[in-house]
Amino acid sequence: MGMDWISEYIKNSFSIGKSESIRLFSPSHNFDLGGWSPTEPGRGNHLNQQLDGAASISDNLAWIRRLDYKAGGTLTMASQILALDFDGVICDSAGECLFTSYSYYAPIAGLAPAPHLDEIPESLRKKFYRIRPFIRDGKDYMLILYFITKGIPIKIQEDFDQRSRDHLDRVCQEVGAADSKELEELFQGKRRDIRARNETTWLGLNPLYPELEEGLLACQDRFDQIYVTTSKPTDAVVEILSHHRIPLPENHIYGYDKVQKDRGKNGHLKTVHELTGAPFEEIHLVDDQVSHLKAARQLGANSYHASWGYTTVQQQEEAEADGITRLNQETMAGWMAQLLREP
Repeated sequence: MGMDWISEYIKNSFSIGKSESIRLFSPSHNFDLGGWSPTEPGRGNHLNQQLDGAASISDNLAWIRRLDYKAGGTLTMASQILALDFDGVICDSAGECLFTSYSYYAPIAGLAPAPHLDEIPESLRKKFYRIRPFIRDGKDYMLILYFITKGIPIKIQEDFDQRSRDHLDRVCQEVGAADSKELEELFQGKRRDIRARNETTWLGLNPLYPELEEGLLACQDRFDQIYVTTSKPTDAVVEILSHHRIPLPENHIYGYDKVQKDRGKNGHLKTVHELTGAPFEEIHLVDDQVSHLKAARQLGANSYHASWGYTTVQQQEEAEADGITRLNQETMAGWMAQLLREP
């Protein structure tokens, strides 16, 4: 392995002046790179054998990725990792999801066309937003419209889950999908189509929650500690955040296209754990889906319920009964700064 990969990674990842030197420490492996500098990278060569014998490249990259460059040439470990859901936590995208699913489903169901969100009947919009907290992924938006147009009552999560199982095949048949995976792709395909035809309109359907926008803008120097885990496509999240001048690196955003479907939201957290090398007890997930938060706790991660997101009174009570900390949008900017403060 040697030092070449470490030298290249450091040079490409941190802004280090010609006259500066750094020291690298790994608490898990007790490595000391000892005064590496751009002009004298060989000063750390005594570490070669230790690295080769003690850990894989991926293991070592994990702890190096978690290092944060400080003034004066010191690199120290970033202590906490913040994993944020996107829809219902960072972004209020319910309107975009309604408009996307309605645009696909309306012609099939014989509903009136609606070139704009506010042209969808108000009564349907209200019903959609009321059921929105129960969804698991993109395909469920089609199911919501099916339930509304067929007059199928949905009052609690158990109603939605059971009726989804009962009617999934019928919905797939109605819209021309072979299975749930293809139903999901039909929704995502319509989303891509709308985005391609009128990007400005699409971005307008994805506003950010003000306190989350403020918090992310204020934490730009801590982006090494922030990840987004979402069922939205990765490139869509990148574009929405960029539109709001939030340059979170794309390799810190994990959409449905990056994680195997059968791994669920925990798959996102496991990926963050693998990439950062952070133990689960140092990972903090903020989500509006209580089922995601419960699963994260089973991994050992810290879970926080986003009370401003797509959630119901029943779900809030469930989270409270399970001991999951409730967060409020009004205090999120300060909470994020406190969590990600310098060790």
